[in-house]
Amino acid sequence: YGHWFAPRAILTGRIGSKALATSVSFMCERRKAFILTDTVVERHARSVAKDFQEAGFQTTIWNEAAPEPPIALAGKCADAMLKFEPDLIIAVGGGSTMDLAKAAWILYELPGYDLRAVSPLLPMGLRKKALLAAYPTTSGTGSEVTWASVLTDDSVSPPVKIALSSAEIVPDFAVLLPEFTVVMPCSFQA
Repeated sequence: YGHWFAPRAILTGRIGSKALATSVSFMCERRKAFILTDTVVERHARSVAKDFQEAGFQTTIWNEAAPEPPIALAGKCADAMLKFEPDLIIAVGGGSTMDLAKAAWILYELPGYDLRAVSPLLPMGLRKKALLAAYPTTSGTGSEVTWASVLTDDSVSPPVKIALSSAEIVPDFAVLLPEFTVVMPCSFQA
């Protein structure tokens, strides 16, 4: 499981989203989806939530993602995940949201883990609690299909970026919905 270098499935369009919701429901015993997004694209997250609710999932939307996410925000998001206990995490947003989701997922699966210690050489054993799906709303970073995540360590001055790199953090599923990107400003589109 820990050696994926690409998502299990890349789906497109609203039909792809509904198909994922239906098919993944058989993999998720609790059928609880934690949807991570920001306030700018929360309306898209609500439409994703509807797809999963129609497939029998209980959903919650956490809309506190931010650009260049600090490590502490990953911890805050993971705390919300720990309270909700999802078996599916869904990131809806741009590269920063995807990166935050990957980091928070690690902390949800492994509370207290030092994100600075993430390495492609050290197995973490993710996917015991949840799978990860990514719905990008921008194009360019490719975070929905990569094994990298960039966070900001603001505990030092000046703040520095840290890169997390592990094949285990490649999302299980990527869903590309053109309607999510077409409404974004041209500067956010590749």
